[in-house]
Amino acid sequence: MLRLATYGKVSQVSLWPRHFLPKRSPLVASFLVNPDKLSLSAQLAARPGDRAALRNEIRDLKQLLKQVWALDYDKDIKPWVGNEVTFAVTTTDLDRQPENGLQPGYLLALAIDKPAIAKQSVDAFWQRQAIAGMDLAFEQYQGVPFIYATPTSKRSGLTSTILGKFVLLANDPKAIRNAINDIQVPDLALASVSSYQNSLEQLSEAHIGVAFANLAELGRWGTGSKALPANFANLPDASITLGLGLDRSGVKAETLLTLESLSKLPAIAANTSTNSTDNKALQALPQNSSLIVGHNLQQTWQQISTALQPYPELATFLNQAIASATYDVGLNLERDIFNWVRGDYAIGLLPVADKAPDWVFVAQKNDAETSKAAIAQLDEAARGKG
Repeated sequence: MLRLATYGKVSQVSLWPRHFLPKRSPLVASFLVNPDKLSLSAQLAARPGDRAALRNEIRDLKQLLKQVWALDYDKDIKPWVGNEVTFAVTTTDLDRQPENGLQPGYLLALAIDKPAIAKQSVDAFWQRQAIAGMDLAFEQYQGVPFIYATPTSKRSGLTSTILGKFVLLANDPKAIRNAINDIQVPDLALASVSSYQNSLEQLSEAHIGVAFANLAELGRWGTGSKALPANFANLPDASITLGLGLDRSGVKAETLLTLESLSKLPAIAANTSTNSTDNKALQALPQNSSLIVGHNLQQTWQQISTALQPYPELATFLNQAIASATYDVGLNLERDIFNWVRGDYAIGLLPVADKAPDWVFVAQKNDAETSKAAIAQLDEAARGKG
């Protein structure tokens, strides 16, 4: 498991929608704060030069909601929405019929702060759709009533219901039925997945947002929907959890990556699950840094390389990303860094106002001679860059 740790407690993780989302959901993203407060906080945390672009992105999201589902955020959602919003790709194929292509399921769960207003707003929305001439259908499944409009050439299908303290919106009635099944049969739900539960527990801080992806399912959905390049079709059986936070220095992220093939390697747990608070290298970095921390970088890299051998596309993507990130400083990470770091290490990103962050690498010296030779090689590379 690789850990990208951050500092700054913002909110508490509740994530009740995990109880009605399928365990093999390709992607689940939850924001644990009211959308309007999130928008304001994000703009305040952004660098001044980025705030206009961020406002435009938020506006575009609202317009997309209106374009796809005819929902006016300010009229239909803002008056009643609470402090949790979850979007999920629930499945790559709702009907599981390959002959008609992939039919992904999408679900939006909105926490209710004012139940009476929420019901009134949902009812008023559907009344407007009926007046506009949309064909509406009513159904009751396992005792839960819901309403839906079939898709047209101009608009995606939309289904809605109120489930507990959430309004659920989906692109197909099957997604709502599946959500109801997941609540009634807990083993079907994301909440029953141990890797998901463990990742949430290992997030070192609480966050304003948490995202979880099943990479294999995400690859199938992404390539099928053209959201990802074709070479991402065969991603490994792995999961990734991302926690997001905000503070005055900007956006903070914490990432936990779990590869099933890594878990089968006997030494991986002992060498990569070191608690970040015990990492000696952290003592050299300020607490407002974003950090990648771990132990025995040489062995960790070897194990990751071994685990990725069955997935050449992902391995190539990772290697290209590393090469691109280190090109300007003239480093070959595998040769100049990975090969000699066998103790604790930390990589810190240091915020700089209105500029890209500075970074610093800290490593524990286990072998004095090896470390001395490696540092000399790094000095030579630095002199070569002037």
